[in-house]
Amino acid sequence: YRKWQVPLGRRFRALKLWFAFKLMGTEGLQRHVRRSFALAERFERWVAADDRFDMPTPRLFGLVCLRLKGQPNDAQCALLDGVNGCGFFLVSTKVDDQVVIRVAVGSPQCEAQDIDELWRAFQREADKLVGPSK
Repeated sequence: YRKWQVPLGRRFRALKLWFAFKLMGTEGLQRHVRRSFALAERFERWVAADDRFDMPTPRLFGLVCLRLKGQPNDAQCALLDGVNGCGFFLVSTKVDDQVVIRVAVGSPQCEAQDIDELWRAFQREADKLVGPSK
């Protein structure tokens, strides 16, 4: 069964892009990308305004990376588990041997209220781990 799938090579990725253009059109695809970037920027502003969080890398397109300031990797993993327990699916990576949580915005179904709820989940979990923001 392992070999019964479409190979994920360059041609298949090009086909996916072609279908996206056919489905949304150029202007629709541009609208989607700009909207995703704006939602990521919205989330980034909240993270930057909260003194409990740090962004070890700048926002890149729809990707925001964050971590709790001055907390060990175990606390970052606990934060990630707590937010994922609220119904979200986020993953982590390591930057300079420190765990960093990745928030990638890009789904066509993602709305501003989803980003708002994600930020509220981060705040609730951070309150449990390090206390409320000052």
